[in-house]
Amino acid sequence: MCLNMFTSRSLPRTAQASDDRLLDELVRLRRVHDRIGSDSARPLDVVALAAGARMSAGHLIGRFRDVYGESPYELVTRQRLDRAA
Repeated sequence: MCLNMFTSRSLPRTAQASDDRLLDELVRLRRVHDRIGSDSARPLDVVALAAGARMSAGHLIGRFRDVYGESPYELVTRQRLDRAA
């Protein structure tokens, strides 16, 4: 699946592979986001989340912030405060 206006047949192989890697990373980040949302009452284990997403903890935190606008820690804190209010 390509993430731009061209069809996958019109892209060079490297662009297709790049799009596939980006899509795979976004899927893994979404799974992390969903897991945090369902387990926000439990302590956050970023290392375990990162291992499940097949990336380092630092990469997970940085990419998570790029995609969602907040770190996993900020997401958990916001969810806990929303639930307490």
